[in-house]
Amino acid sequence: MNDIIEPSTKPKPFVFVVMPFSKEFDDVYQLGIKAACTEAGAYCERLDEQVFDEGMLDQIYIQIAKADMIVADMSNQNANVFYEVGYAHALDKRVILITNSASDIPFDLKHRFHIVYEKSIATLKTKLRDRIAWYVANPGPRMVDLCDHLHFHFEGKSLVEATITNSKTNVNNRYGWRLEIAIHNPSDCKIGAITCTPTLIFPGGLLGDSGEGIYSASAPIVPLPNGKSAIQNTEPIKIQPGGWINVIFEVVPWSCSENMFDVSYDLVLRMLTDGPPKDIPFKMVLCR
Repeated sequence: MNDIIEPSTKPKPFVFVVMPFSKEFDDVYQLGIKAACTEAGAYCERLDEQVFDEGMLDQIYIQIAKADMIVADMSNQNANVFYEVGYAHALDKRVILITNSASDIPFDLKHRFHIVYEKSIATLKTKLRDRIAWYVANPGPRMVDLCDHLHFHFEGKSLVEATITNSKTNVNNRYGWRLEIAIHNPSDCKIGAITCTPTLIFPGGLLGDSGEGIYSASAPIVPLPNGKSAIQNTEPIKIQPGGWINVIFEVVPWSCSENMFDVSYDLVLRMLTDGPPKDIPFKMVLCR
């Protein structure tokens, strides 16, 4: 096959690498795995190359969930690697198993494809590159969106694809609107803690009379090129498994015209992570 991959504007598939953290595996990773990913048109990382706030195990859960492919070095029968491979299989991920010796393959995985490189990094690089290149050319389902696991509520009702009624908010004799959205990370979620930044996208008609400006808002408002505006939570939120957190968006214009009320507005709650964003569209009617 060709060693040169045609350039593309599409994001490269993400390969997360799980392997023993030992100096003897540094060349295997740098010269074998990482070089194979680069030549195949993917990019890879392992945990020690990343910066994160979560605990190590939480970060591993998140990276496995995000990854398009997992490369796992089973050499020396490392217990941590075996555990992480089991987790990746539970999420139905594409896992490429490699090993220095066929004797390291546990019984339950002997039926799965392995690349046995027998201390030859050149062999590993060639075989792994071909395998990854095939996966790049034949992508599976999209990578897991971390926020797919979250539940969203407003006043006890599901926010997703719902129409909510929001009474005007009186702040210093000025009227505006306020959304307090409850976000839940189910306790059975396999991802662990989820860190994200909530952003609300709303039409310009909710900014009050044209040219009057904003009296107050829960965070800075950013005008968007499509006539809409966005208000982003000032800090990322972290939701533990089984946990709830409330996010508040409030906008108080200097003045509100009558035509703002009793109108159905299309809004989007956008959850930003270091993976793909998650959009939750819903409708809001601002009542007098």
